[in-house]
Amino acid sequence: MRMLICLFGILVLSAAMFLGCGRPGGDGNIPNVTPTSSPLVSLAIAPTDPFIASGAPQQFSATGTYANGTHQDLTVPSFWTSSNPLLISITTGGLATFVKVGGPVTITATVGGISASVVIPARKVVFVTSAGYNGNFGGLNGSDVKCVARATAAGLSNAGNFKAWLSTAAVNAVERFAAGNGPWVRLDGMKAAKSASDLAGGSLLTPISLDESGVNQALSVWTGTLSNGTASAGLTCDNWTTAGAGNNATFGRSDFATAFWTNNGNSACDTVMPLYCLEN
Repeated sequence: MRMLICLFGILVLSAAMFLGCGRPGGDGNIPNVTPTSSPLVSLAIAPTDPFIASGAPQQFSATGTYANGTHQDLTVPSFWTSSNPLLISITTGGLATFVKVGGPVTITATVGGISASVVIPARKVVFVTSAGYNGNFGGLNGSDVKCVARATAAGLSNAGNFKAWLSTAAVNAVERFAAGNGPWVRLDGMKAAKSASDLAGGSLLTPISLDESGVNQALSVWTGTLSNGTASAGLTCDNWTTAGAGNNATFGRSDFATAFWTNNGNSACDTVMPLYCLEN
């Protein structure tokens, strides 16, 4: 009898362990899952103002809202797309990667027939020319021709819209670019300035150190311009019409983001230096 009682106890204990380990929500390997019977009514993507550059991918998230007011992270089950993967690509998990400058690009997440999108606006390009020139450009128009030529040779979009960052006695460099222009980015996607007013703010977000082909350049650059975007009086190579050694002009440095980017000293106009070119 005692053996029968022990055997019965073992059987009861084994059954309890089996039920405890195997049922949903127990201590075993089957997780707690709370299905949502309420329908999905909307989807939201974050961030809404992303920053994506070379070496700086952006992870997007998607959050669903249900009819009963609950919310759920739907980043993984969402189907992610980019309107132009040649500019910005995106993985099935919502990780966006910079390919090259351009835009605008629309990132879209879709799940259960519900979609949400965020638009990454077009960004304008800024570069320092790979070629150098003396101070006689034939005036501002001549300097713009050189910017357009470098942008065209590099195959940049909107190549005909580039202008040089130069001042004359009559025109300040900052006035050559509309107040609403920008942001300007280098060819690696790194933002140099958010707007024209930022260009005259005394410093940049990052140096304009990449040329029209994306090659890093640490050079002195013709500007004739002070850190506030206005002309450097008497230091513009006679309004960029002379290469005479007796005339001087202000230059900046492409490897600086401080005020030295546009005003680092002055040099004789027969010196050969590159230009800053901004998409207008």
